[in-house]
Amino acid sequence: MNNLERNTELFYKELNNDCNPENLLKIAKDGIYLYEPLFNYEKIKNHVYAIEISILASQYFMINNIEQYNEFIKICQKETKDLTIEIVPFSSKEVRYIFKLIIPNKFLLEQLFNEQDEIVDMFLENFKFKVIFPFLYKYNFITAELFNLFYSKDQSNPCIFEIFEFLTDNNKVLLEKMANSVYPSYYLKMIYFQNCRDEKLLKCLSETFTNINLMKCESLFRVPLAIPYRISKKYVKKIFLPNKSYIKCDDKFSEEFINDVFNDDIIRWLIKYNKLNENYLKQFKRHNFVINKNFNYKLIDNPKYEKNINDNNSIQSKSNFCYCLVDEYIKLKEPEKCGHLNKYYTNLATCFGYDIENLYELNFVTNCLNNNDEISKILNDPDYIFNSKFDTNNATEYFLIRLTYIISLIHNKGNTFLIKLLLKNFFHAKFLNNRIRHYIFKYGRGDEGIEDEEYLIALLKNTPNKTFNSYIYSI
Repeated sequence: MNNLERNTELFYKELNNDCNPENLLKIAKDGIYLYEPLFNYEKIKNHVYAIEISILASQYFMINNIEQYNEFIKICQKETKDLTIEIVPFSSKEVRYIFKLIIPNKFLLEQLFNEQDEIVDMFLENFKFKVIFPFLYKYNFITAELFNLFYSKDQSNPCIFEIFEFLTDNNKVLLEKMANSVYPSYYLKMIYFQNCRDEKLLKCLSETFTNINLMKCESLFRVPLAIPYRISKKYVKKIFLPNKSYIKCDDKFSEEFINDVFNDDIIRWLIKYNKLNENYLKQFKRHNFVINKNFNYKLIDNPKYEKNINDNNSIQSKSNFCYCLVDEYIKLKEPEKCGHLNKYYTNLATCFGYDIENLYELNFVTNCLNNNDEISKILNDPDYIFNSKFDTNNATEYFLIRLTYIISLIHNKGNTFLIKLLLKNFFHAKFLNNRIRHYIFKYGRGDEGIEDEEYLIALLKNTPNKTFNSYIYSI
């Protein structure tokens, strides 16, 4: 048992008895595991120290009150300067990794909708759009129509909302949908390696993604490093194929750890060089593993490896169901709206560039942007876009529809946090002085995609409606 494990025993003994916040924080500062988020513990979940304890232990947390909110901001502002906290399993100390631990809730969003620009900008700089945006719909800050318009229906799903639905509400419907989709192995690996910090979630994954074969491990490590090895080792054989390589050594714990945790490439590297990257060693030390040259590491063929075993990575799923968070969550929350929302699917033929040649033939350009009456209706009410049938599978049209909505939102004095959040979908746009500033740095010129984007901005600045045109400018 190492110091981390001893501290963890002391921490949980205190947590389940006197639950003195001062004592808990003191123990956490010396290093602990948190097996699950502290919001599961009534005695501590609302205490201000729950935030720092969770961050120190690289565990998910929610901000439930103003004291915790202010504490989180203070920690982030301090870390921006000092960079002392390291979030497992990330090797560098950066504030953005702390934001990966936040589970957005209604309280946090209420604060951000009423926050000053400096704090709003800090949150938006570190929160990915696809992480936070679904929570705005969950807590009724936006409508299904707006969620449907701005959450793009591609495969770049970080899987965070689905995880947090399970951890906070015990809702595993979305995880089950992923497991029964065309790409179950993609979703499983995304969750397992990057976002699994809780044994409850690990157990759920092993029980839910049962319709796929064991996978070949393409990551360097076969376990989620944020979870104690004594827990994660129970699940690795349920998810991954055995390695082809196998290490034999004089220490049985080391032998078990290496063969459970390392993939074939790392095993061969260890044998060849008898060392590993310092960042990796630091992670492994948390799990009571160190490299000892006296253990006589030997490489052999794994007797459990089967050369011709099915590799799920090269096999198409039997399902033809394409999982889409927007569609599935709206179906759960407001089933009556299914089939009645505008359809925004980007055609693969147009998603990597803008269709400038056919620009003036697009439905939205012809019937809206070139029509002063229609623009006036949109300016008067952003949601007018949803009452008109502007379905599209064209990336150019999708770009114009979304920016037009934001312009109307600005005109109607919409919330600053929401406007800035929506503008995260546009790499070259910022909200300044109640207008959209579109900028292209000089080194970007000559790029066809960037020049096309400037052409689209020029269209939005030169509609028949001068008021509409005034809300966007270029530098």
